[in-house]
Amino acid sequence: MGIAVLAAFGLLALLTVAVACSESESGNKAAPGTGSSDFQAAAQGAVDSALLTLKDLPAGWSASAPESEAEIPDIELKGECADLDDEVVSPGEAASAQSGDFTGPEEQEVSSDASAFSDEGSAQEAIKTARSLLSRCSDELVTASEKLFRDLLEQEVGAGVVERLGVTFEELTAPNFGDDAVAYRLTVKVTVLGLPLEIKIDFLGIRVGRMLGGLSYLAVDTLNFAEEQGLARTLTEKLEEADASLP
Repeated sequence: MGIAVLAAFGLLALLTVAVACSESESGNKAAPGTGSSDFQAAAQGAVDSALLTLKDLPAGWSASAPESEAEIPDIELKGECADLDDEVVSPGEAASAQSGDFTGPEEQEVSSDASAFSDEGSAQEAIKTARSLLSRCSDELVTASEKLFRDLLEQEVGAGVVERLGVTFEELTAPNFGDDAVAYRLTVKVTVLGLPLEIKIDFLGIRVGRMLGGLSYLAVDTLNFAEEQGLARTLTEKLEEADASLP
């Protein structure tokens, strides 16, 4: 399978982890009217500093080339679940930012995002609201993901190449990081032209004080749990430093 398919499907991971943290996924962004201009400036600096960078990753990783938007099929969600595909600024959110994608030596993909809030209660409420929405929309997310992945495969390889395709979405035991955390896994099992393939995408949302961070980790066939946990630990440490920097 071409790396373009994995990279494009990784964008679904970015979307979902941003939703899991109730963040805008439109790059660096400050929310107008949330705190003083000094606080907004500090918040933007905090979210930028919290993102994972290439130097935070193990040897052998590299920055991924961005995919053209014209090459990425839309994910289709309806009703209240359409909020998962919208750029929504949560109440109290002062700034947000999103890293680029990084690719590992075994075709793993990782990205991160971060948001800063004016108060801890708003950050707590954001993660609570998102958890509830994901629970109610899990079935529709699976259906939309199946369609998205089938479209990506047919676009990459050709029509009628998918012999078997199954998607599951589940909430995992929350990792013991930060003040609060959530974790989800999207699993895709597919057979294309007789070749079986399994893709796992883990989404972790971590809150530290007034900061929220998201990590998406995509793996083909075998997920390196120790590596994923190490990256989540690094993200938590950066969130702690970012939270301490807020006035």
